[in-house]
Amino acid sequence: MSNTEQNVNVYVWDMDETLVLLKSLLEGSFAKVYNGSKDLKRGMEIGKQWENSILQLCDDLFHYNHIEEYNMPFLEYLREHDDGRDLSDYDFSKDNFGFSHDNSFQRKLAYRFRDISQIYSKGLKSVLDEEKIKLWEDLYDATDIYTDRWLSSAKDFLKQLSCKAKDFGSQDTFSDSASNFNDINCQTINVLVTNGSLIPSLAKCLLFRLDDPISYENVYSSWEVGKLQCFSWIKEKYGGPSVRFCAIGDGSEECVAAEKMRWPFVSIDIDPKGTHRFPGLQTKTLRFYMDVIYGEQPKHENDKDNNLPSCVIFNVMGKSWKTFRLQDVASKDFLKQLSCKAKDFGSQDTFSDSASNFNDINCQTINVLVTNGSLIPSLAKCLLFRLDDPISYENVYSSWEVGKLQCFSWIKEKYGGPSVRFCAIGDGSEECVAAEKMRWPFVSIDIDPKGTHRFPGLQTKTLRFYMDVIYGEQPKHENDKDNKS
Repeated sequence: MSNTEQNVNVYVWDMDETLVLLKSLLEGSFAKVYNGSKDLKRGMEIGKQWENSILQLCDDLFHYNHIEEYNMPFLEYLREHDDGRDLSDYDFSKDNFGFSHDNSFQRKLAYRFRDISQIYSKGLKSVLDEEKIKLWEDLYDATDIYTDRWLSSAKDFLKQLSCKAKDFGSQDTFSDSASNFNDINCQTINVLVTNGSLIPSLAKCLLFRLDDPISYENVYSSWEVGKLQCFSWIKEKYGGPSVRFCAIGDGSEECVAAEKMRWPFVSIDIDPKGTHRFPGLQTKTLRFYMDVIYGEQPKHENDKDNNLPSCVIFNVMGKSWKTFRLQDVASKDFLKQLSCKAKDFGSQDTFSDSASNFNDINCQTINVLVTNGSLIPSLAKCLLFRLDDPISYENVYSSWEVGKLQCFSWIKEKYGGPSVRFCAIGDGSEECVAAEKMRWPFVSIDIDPKGTHRFPGLQTKTLRFYMDVIYGEQPKHENDKDNKS
């Protein structure tokens, strides 16, 4: 591959319970998933020590006692108000900051943000004394031992991926074509998007040793604007034909935002039995997720030969009643187009893990409904909205009390086999996260008339595309006219 053809991979990371463990230590949830093998009280004590260290760093070095009320989504948000004055002899304690919110206030706030960026770039060892450095390093090591090397593994993983954005020169040099990357031997940028306040998040990056692989320009706070807005800014900043994005986190907000951006999403789980966690997450996993979404025709992440057949497809429909109301005929007809009612297979008891009962039946699809509404009203809705023909009563599930993940697990247990593929479709975050945990593709429905996936408009080839990319059938791009999948 020539330099002009090289891809740039932008990894967009969540912070808490992804790269950093803090909330789960403070609340004891990290220890609880280990079923008694972790000292819960010790974990909570460690979390409290980190909380105190973060607040102390913010107050001592990051002007937090003055700017706590003025959270911004990123440090350079007020860059236009910064006149570039030399701050080496500037006395922040005597500039009357905060007495008025005029242009002078914006400029003084911008000065403080620039000062924070300079401290961040220098690193903690250049601003802390030896005693504080020793306390910090001891706390880090103790936490790393308690969490089975979660912190150091996450840091090393980022460094393994990383090429810092400053290596590209000024951020202003980025263009939509990404042509500035062509002559640089660098393929990766790490970006952090956290729903915490910006200044404490920057302090966390320093204390948890993430400042080397993540530059201050690439730390975003979604506290007030939401993760989707931050993702949009990141795409605007770095996007281009040779740039690919991947979101990694543990929450529903980043999962939904990634789907709306059409980015792959990798879910992190603190459970020791979790598929994606630290230590354990591998670079090939992230590349796999990007390859399947960007059409690089990958094999299955954990399958060496990947000869997965595609005999039967199950479409697990998430709760999208508002979509059915708006376009009842379109959605009903779409289901009927896909559908072969489960009763055509005979008794549900005939299903086996091998799915061998399907071999002689001319039927490829079953529609299943999983709604967070109560069961009886949901069955009534199916009848009233004319969904009873494509969806049999046996395939209507209520997640009201058990959650969608449990329902998805039951569905997989009922129908799963080597020839069976699943796809979840809905408009909510719960089904998005549950689908990711089940390693199923997820298609997000949007009532916006400009939405990509809605009724009328959703096509069967779209669902096949999503399943093909997850199950390794080497599809072409979803919107490719020649897509024969």
